[in-house]
Amino acid sequence: MNIDDLYKDLLKDVLKNGELRETRNGHTLSLFGTSLTFDMEKIGLPVLSLRRIFTKGIVGEFRGFLADAKTVQEFEELGCPYWKLWAKEDGSLNLDYPPREQLDAVIESIKNDPMSRRHIINLWDHTHLDDLSLPCCHFNYQFYVRNGKLDMIWTQRSVDVAVGLPSDFILAALYVKHISASTGLNPGRITMNFGDTHIYEEHITDVTRMIERSSVKYFQNWSYDGKYITMPNYEPKSPIKFLLKD
Repeated sequence: MNIDDLYKDLLKDVLKNGELRETRNGHTLSLFGTSLTFDMEKIGLPVLSLRRIFTKGIVGEFRGFLADAKTVQEFEELGCPYWKLWAKEDGSLNLDYPPREQLDAVIESIKNDPMSRRHIINLWDHTHLDDLSLPCCHFNYQFYVRNGKLDMIWTQRSVDVAVGLPSDFILAALYVKHISASTGLNPGRITMNFGDTHIYEEHITDVTRMIERSSVKYFQNWSYDGKYITMPNYEPKSPIKFLLKD
């Protein structure tokens, strides 16, 4: 099953079974406790073809996390334009991302003790949530070495399925790609577990339209050089612009 099919199934599940909820920034259809799994060895980069996904901002955000970026300017210089939604007036950001020390520790742990059950990065610290620009959405990552491959379980407290999730697919893949390259492994399976899985009310019409689209089959020839994702055969359906909620 490709990433388009997994994504469609999740959209349909939320539309059919989601509860209408009033939240801090709008009405949503919400479903709690969902998950999906994809294998990077089989599908390559988990990028949707149902609508065009622009990877520059996603890569910029990932690079910002690795560089411990703490200002809008730092993210924007790396190509990521959307952190200004949560910044202070002076452009500063107080983030739990990235887990630089934890990331380095996990890489060393995988190198030195690959069979360990402690390859974990955890970002949730309840003692200073009120001080953060935005409490981290994806907050726990566990890694597992399997026959020369690196698998990951990604845990996320909240996911905007229409807007954020397509980017989260790629962000999760970049974490695995980065750690795999640092440990001599190949990217493997990614399981993504979600808490509040929601679609905003104003996105429902376009989500329904996207579900009706068929996937574009293409050869997954992609690369990531630490700055850019290259996808020479990526020819998806036209973009659908969803409003990003703060």
